[in-house]
Amino acid sequence: MKQVSIAYASDDRGVLMLGVSIYSLLVSKKTDTTYKIYIFEERISEANKRKIDELVREYGCETVYIDLAEVLSKHNFRQFDQWPVVTYGRLFLASLLPDENLVLYIDIDTLVMNDLSEVLDLPMDDYAMGVVHQKQDDIAARWKEKLDIPPVYPYFNAGVLLMNLAYMREHNIEAELLAFLEKYEEKLSYPDQDALNGVMYDKVLALHPKWNWHAAQTRKLLYQYKRGDSRWGHCPPDVMMEAACNPSIIHFPGQPKPISYNYGFFGKLYRSIWLQSPWKDAAPMQGKRMKCFWRRFFYAPTDTVIRLKMKLHELKHPKH
Repeated sequence: MKQVSIAYASDDRGVLMLGVSIYSLLVSKKTDTTYKIYIFEERISEANKRKIDELVREYGCETVYIDLAEVLSKHNFRQFDQWPVVTYGRLFLASLLPDENLVLYIDIDTLVMNDLSEVLDLPMDDYAMGVVHQKQDDIAARWKEKLDIPPVYPYFNAGVLLMNLAYMREHNIEAELLAFLEKYEEKLSYPDQDALNGVMYDKVLALHPKWNWHAAQTRKLLYQYKRGDSRWGHCPPDVMMEAACNPSIIHFPGQPKPISYNYGFFGKLYRSIWLQSPWKDAAPMQGKRMKCFWRRFFYAPTDTVIRLKMKLHELKHPKH
């Protein structure tokens, strides 16, 4: 039996996406894998907690809630409209989970498609975190320049983090992160993600992009990609292709979120998993339905080509 410790951060407004992500996590696991799910929360209702607990127990796993209100109240973190303040919670995992050494943090706007016990075999002893790097384009270069990150180091996305909490405690990383937030407060574009990059750019293990596959990359890679395209220079094309065709975690950063009407390639997949989950009767999707319909119609030929490419990749590289 393999146990993997998972961490999410959410407030009550994010419970729908949290619930769908946890459901996808549970239904995709192997029978000999168990998850201990830590939920770093602020004001999640008791009714929502009971609903999550019932689901998690059904799959033989465990839920632990950690209230962030006291920790967050001690710091005057800069507020961003797009991200709830609970996202800062991942900066404190090393101190809030003193008995855990390795935790996989996952954003709530995700779908887990494969069993995650493979992360236990990754060589993490000499690294603070395992991360997936973003496209290293001009935007990433500007972020790094603002944050005084040497150009040679790639900028990474913090939506999925394999966190070596033992390393972080030993090297007092939490104090460095808080000091960075204070020093660069006016230069932050992505609150705690910028801090994590600014402090740990040279302390991370680069993970296969399948662990944090951005949904918006699928069309760009499988339909628009041309060999030599510098957008994918941070990862070989065959590795990107493997991630696109068989992602372990699909991430939906930015807007629209997957619970809204959207025309993203994985939009229908998200809705189908949502409708299988205990949250299938939740409030209807928000957004412009007709706009979504016409954009889907526009992308229909493209998506047909993409699905054929995925099928061919599956035939050439069958799962064992």
